[in-house]
Amino acid sequence: MMQYSRFDFGFFGVEKSVSSLADFLQFVDTEFEFSSVANLLPVCVKDILAGLDYLHNHNIAHRDLKPGNILVCNQHLDDVAGDDKAMAKAYEECPIVCQLTDFGLSRSVDIQTKSVVMSKTTSVSCGTPAYMAPEMQLNQLVFASHEDLKRADMWSLGLVMHTMINPDLGSPYRAELEQSSAPDIHMALKDLLTKHRLPQHGAKYEQLRITSW
Repeated sequence: MMQYSRFDFGFFGVEKSVSSLADFLQFVDTEFEFSSVANLLPVCVKDILAGLDYLHNHNIAHRDLKPGNILVCNQHLDDVAGDDKAMAKAYEECPIVCQLTDFGLSRSVDIQTKSVVMSKTTSVSCGTPAYMAPEMQLNQLVFASHEDLKRADMWSLGLVMHTMINPDLGSPYRAELEQSSAPDIHMALKDLLTKHRLPQHGAKYEQLRITSW
């Protein structure tokens, strides 16, 4: 039976629950005090890294890592509901659990050769553009080895982390894309990557970045 994963803000006295990291970040940025849950971000990163490590050790590349494909959950706290002391202890030990999901684009060496040999557009360059590695976005790899795909996952992880500390931006390169005069967002993004530009930070959480983080 499939279990529904959710993060319930009832622990903070707020009637709201979300299921993905994307929804979590949007809510804490727009309707909650982000600084009060900023300490959860390192836990999220640790869980995401553990998930990627598991996949990569089993020769699987995710290929579409982004906040929308990361589940968030704190349902384990339900086990100690009503016991404030036990609840506080459980929250301190494990305030949030993150799990990777949506493996529709994943590739494993068990079901393919060591190189992806189809066309650039249908095999190598797939994923969500804002989180794709430059070599994938720019179609620089005609034949991508499984190690190439794993490295692309790590680039995506870096951009997920960027989004986590800039939840107001929604996605990497958003500020730059809004300032771009290019007629097409994809063209603008490719131009930024061609120039080896890294995504800018937003100003909203600068104080957190230079102090707590």
